[in-house]
Amino acid sequence: MPLSVSVNLLVLTVAFMIVGRFDRDARQAEFDQHATRHAVTLATAFRAALELPLTLRDHFKVSGAFAKRDFEALAARLHIRHPGVRGMVWLPVQPNTSRLTVAYAFPAGLYSHLHGIDFERVPLWRKALDEARENRLLGVSGGSLLPGSSLQDGEAL
Repeated sequence: MPLSVSVNLLVLTVAFMIVGRFDRDARQAEFDQHATRHAVTLATAFRAALELPLTLRDHFKVSGAFAKRDFEALAARLHIRHPGVRGMVWLPVQPNTSRLTVAYAFPAGLYSHLHGIDFERVPLWRKALDEARENRLLGVSGGSLLPGSSLQDGEAL
């Protein structure tokens, strides 16, 4: 009798180990599938976020300069593709000065109060502009309040 109990115990132990391994492998496969899906979603979101400044930069490289109507047309198309972007401003470097003032804003009615504001005066914005100059792409200042914005309406440069 003790032999049959030992054999039964051995069979149960082996069966338990097989089921445990199968369950662990199934959970690992499910985790890997979720992680892959999440990584693809994040990569897509990052590409979409970088598309906007890259498009602006490339358009400027090709055209050489922006007229107001060109900027507004391009900004409107980009706004349709990226509805989360609430507005855009164009800060051309002024000749013979280090000032960066807003030349164009989109949507014009919502951000018309920004025209002529020197973004170099605000330390947080200056840091973002220096970062943008360094990487020749984009700088983010964090939640800075733009003139005319409410306290609940923080803007990022």
